[in-house]
Amino acid sequence: MRGPSGVVLYNPAFLEPEELKQLFLVRHDVLAELEKQVRDAGRSPQHSLLLGHRGFGKSTLLNRLAHAIDESPELRDKWFPICYDEEQYNLGQLSDLWVNALEKAAETLKDAWLAEAMSRFQDEQHGRESNDDQRETAREEAARSLLHDLSVRLNRRYVLLIDNFDLVLERLESKAGSRALRAVLQQESWLLLIGATSRPIPATVDHDSPYYELFQILELQPLTPAETEELLKGLGKLFGKDAEVRAMLEGRRALFEVLCVLLGGNLRTLTIFFTVLADYPDADLGFLLERVFDRHTSFYKDLIEGLPAQGQRVFDSLARAWDPTTADRIAEELGIGRGVASAQLHRLVEWGLARKGESFTEAGDGQSTRQRLTFEIEERFFGLWYLMRSGRRQRQRLRDLVSFLAVFSRTEVHTDPTQAFLARLQDARLIDREAMAEAREEAERLRTSSQHAEEQGALFSPHLTQEVGPLVHLLAGQLDRAKEAASSRRRMQRDGSLTLLTLAHVEGLQGEMEAALEGLVLFLALVRRGSVDVGQVV
Repeated sequence: MRGPSGVVLYNPAFLEPEELKQLFLVRHDVLAELEKQVRDAGRSPQHSLLLGHRGFGKSTLLNRLAHAIDESPELRDKWFPICYDEEQYNLGQLSDLWVNALEKAAETLKDAWLAEAMSRFQDEQHGRESNDDQRETAREEAARSLLHDLSVRLNRRYVLLIDNFDLVLERLESKAGSRALRAVLQQESWLLLIGATSRPIPATVDHDSPYYELFQILELQPLTPAETEELLKGLGKLFGKDAEVRAMLEGRRALFEVLCVLLGGNLRTLTIFFTVLADYPDADLGFLLERVFDRHTSFYKDLIEGLPAQGQRVFDSLARAWDPTTADRIAEELGIGRGVASAQLHRLVEWGLARKGESFTEAGDGQSTRQRLTFEIEERFFGLWYLMRSGRRQRQRLRDLVSFLAVFSRTEVHTDPTQAFLARLQDARLIDREAMAEAREEAERLRTSSQHAEEQGALFSPHLTQEVGPLVHLLAGQLDRAKEAASSRRRMQRDGSLTLLTLAHVEGLQGEMEAALEGLVLFLALVRRGSVDVGQVV
């Protein structure tokens, strides 16, 4: 059996069926669900939409489903899959949807009857004289009739697999075209439509829309750590990189855990990461991520440069904010009207570049209150890429974030958690060996002293009191005192990286994971505001 010729990131339709099958390493449960829908489709089939971010594997799923139908004798005898091109730039009206289906069927079947019928159809349309509406109605009916005749001739129903279905609906924006499509999908049992979209389609939940409740929504979730591991192992086996993947999964577990956080379970991004890891198996995480960022540059730049000028400004402000933010804050920062900022934010949501967050209640004048809606970048890795290109200071903050996450990731069960934590502090260069040695000396003095509380001020040198006081208690095995000292420093707004890391670590050891995560959130907020530099001791 021939192995895959290479990793394909954007065009799974280019792959031969066997290659695609070999590279289809995750989402098997979703494929099984889609196959079941086809198998169980009755005389009124349930149409479906795959919803997932860019890079979540929607195009691959549609192509894999087409091959799965052809591979199954049970399904192949009843269904004929038509996998449309991802971009149907020629589509302007409903008749084009049926004509495109006929052309894809002709490519697959190479049937003389169909070729002759299509030639006759084209001749009839060229000779027709009528106004635009009449011409479209006649063309749509003729194309759909020919598609139905082919279905009868094959004795098979169609599965229409349409990627970027949101763009198709935008092209069919007229009410007449929308109602006509709904009528066909509701009334014609020989058609089953499975589409894919990277953004929610408001029309599917709008009571006044012809598409209301027409589709079952199957939402693709980010890959879990287990699925991520399965993907990387599978790619390693296919491309002879088992050792590189195994070294990361077994010997660099912290790197893998941070990877799962930063790459957000995006299948395409993880595949790109695999290609980078294969080239640089011994590189640190920061270097690997920068290479992954670089390979996304052309794609992400095209997305941003496709926005209008005002939309680019609002996107920039939103990306730099990182946290969910409001139209008011963006309007104030950019010096534009709140209505303008709000309109651009909603457009970013429509374009799949931002999402709405939770709303909050804000006190108004007197006793009144008002709701404020928040927005944030839809794909967090996109936001990271953007910040990496926003100057040296932002890049340093992100490198610091990577160091922090590497330290914060959980320790192996067979090691002493505190010692593993301290080793990672040094590995990430968050504290140098000299300061650690000094802290160990102070910790030993604490262990032998019977008057810890009274002698703390005398025992600590000024440097250690300000810099690594909580760490000294940690080294001395005094977890409660380490927590108390770190919490005290937080209250005094002395939120150095070691203070916060120590606090999160201690609370984690005590089983208080919610408090540990709260410490993490606070730390990240301080990094984003520039109050903390993880690369420094304080």
